[in-house]
Amino acid sequence: MKTPKFAKTKTLPATLVAFATFLALGSSLHAADTPVNLVQWTFGSNLNPYSVSSGIVAPSFYARPKGNIVGAGTSNTCGLSVFERGATDSNLRTSTSAWGGGGSNPTFSLTTATARENYFEFVITPKADYQVTLDSIDFKSMAVIDPQGRDTVKHLGFWLVSSSDGFDTDSGTLLASGYYKDGDTDSTLQLGSANYVNYSITSFAGTVLTPGESVTFRFYVQASSTYSYVYFDNLVVTGSVAPWAAPAVPEPTTCAVLIGILALAIATLRRR
Repeated sequence: MKTPKFAKTKTLPATLVAFATFLALGSSLHAADTPVNLVQWTFGSNLNPYSVSSGIVAPSFYARPKGNIVGAGTSNTCGLSVFERGATDSNLRTSTSAWGGGGSNPTFSLTTATARENYFEFVITPKADYQVTLDSIDFKSMAVIDPQGRDTVKHLGFWLVSSSDGFDTDSGTLLASGYYKDGDTDSTLQLGSANYVNYSITSFAGTVLTPGESVTFRFYVQASSTYSYVYFDNLVVTGSVAPWAAPAVPEPTTCAVLIGILALAIATLRRR
């Protein structure tokens, strides 16, 4: 039996391997970045952030103030009737004007909450010369119904939405929601004074913000009575921060050197 002849295999020359390694290295420089807390609110003494990463502009809350608005299903009221730190439990307490009466028979929905502009928000923006890679937003929430019985509907909740341009042309992406409704066994929020539900949203993980870019996180809230509340606590946005520099255009001499190295490697390979 004849011994089969195997075709000669060509191996990449060391110069080409080195060149390929050099190109691959640049794309993996930030692969090992470990997420950290970009900003955290604990509501221990006020509504200011407990901690802020040095690579981002310190964010602050903006709450749409209570006012009047004209539109179907809005009951002519808008904004948050309550937006304050809970003095007893160190958390964020929110509420709205009752949505169950008036207007054009409004319902409990994100559409109604949006039309009534019942929201608070904050913005994540990198500092100059830094880029931010988002990883998650974490928080906990619960519902508290008016203990004096003035809320007969007992239906309230929230929606978390994000936008890349401050809701100018980007109407936002729904990230999470939670609600409590009396008698509804499918309610996702717990009722009580300390029955928090934990949320951890990572659907936007890997989003990169460079200088001049930002993302707005907006919480829409809706309550069936201004005496019933949606609470939030331990709100954290995680991600990684790295130095950023505008992509440099290689000088002609640099391009010529790289092309020469690649051409030499290919020629060496063909001669084998």
